[in-house]
Amino acid sequence: MQNYEANHYPTSAYPLLLPRVEEKFVYISVDEGTGEIAGETMLERTGDVITETRQGQLLRQFRMKGDIPIEIDWGGPISTLRDSLVEAKAGSPLE
Repeated sequence: MQNYEANHYPTSAYPLLLPRVEEKFVYISVDEGTGEIAGETMLERTGDVITETRQGQLLRQFRMKGDIPIEIDWGGPISTLRDSLVEAKAGSPLE
C-alpha cells in the first residue's frame, strides 16, 4: 500500500471536500482504482456553484445548497438531488 501526502485525496472524495470550499481548494487527486496520481485539482466557489478543474480542464460543476450538492453537471449528464426515491424514479424505466 502506498502512502500519500496530506494534500492527496481520492477522486471520489469530492463529497467530503465540497463543504471545505470557501473560495478555492487545491489538492492532488489520486485515482483510487489504480493508485496513480491524477493531478492537481481545484475546487472554486462562485456563489452557490463550485467548479472542479484538473490541470485547467473542466471536470464538473456542483450547485450547492449550503454544504449539500443538489445538482452535479458532469459535462453533459446532470445529476439532481430528489426528495424521495419515488420522485427520483418518476418518468424512468425504473418506475
